[in-house]
Amino acid sequence: TSRHYTRQSRFAGSLRQMRGEIVRRMAQGQPLSVITQELHGDPRFAAALDGLRKDGLV
Repeated sequence: TSRHYTRQSRFAGSLRQMRGEIVRRMAQGQPLSVITQELHGDPRFAAALDGLRKDGLV
């Protein structure tokens, strides 16, 4: 392995997983309002959406 290689943290239950879920739903044409309504109860949702906005993806 490379000396710069770092193993990624677990995907299941991660912020990366939530970001991917939001992007996947948007790519399928689901409106952000519907995504927000369905996922807002997940504690990772707000941080994931904020990160996507900062990255210019939403």
